[in-house]
Amino acid sequence: MTKATKGGAKTGEPDSILKPWAEGVFNRLDSLKFLSWIGDDGFPELLPVIQCQASDSRRLSFSPLAYGKTLALLKEGQTAALFALTMDMEDVLVRGVFRGYRRSGPIKLGTVDIDWVYNSMPPTPGQIYPHTRIEPVMRF
Repeated sequence: MTKATKGGAKTGEPDSILKPWAEGVFNRLDSLKFLSWIGDDGFPELLPVIQCQASDSRRLSFSPLAYGKTLALLKEGQTAALFALTMDMEDVLVRGVFRGYRRSGPIKLGTVDIDWVYNSMPPTPGQIYPHTRIEPVMRF
């Protein structure tokens, strides 16, 4: 259902954050995806959100139908991280701001606006977004 309704949650921003490859990892139905945030008690919460999809390159959407009681603990405006992993051992980690739950067609979707992307895959593991300037190592 998320795949069918994610288009209603697009940001409409022309500048992309996720590369097409990373967007594809999130949109694969067979990839494992996990959502994490710091709870009110100061401890991390971690949930599988296999249903998570990229609405566009700046926003991820997921349905709260699975694990709805725990997902209700995630507050609007809170920082959250999403990790996607395929069975081919490809992965990407994103962080962003949870924008709450809104109806998109017949179902309710939670959305996270991406503000940071990390790639641990070769050939260049490291922070992808925001772009960082490469500087020479001066001290070891």
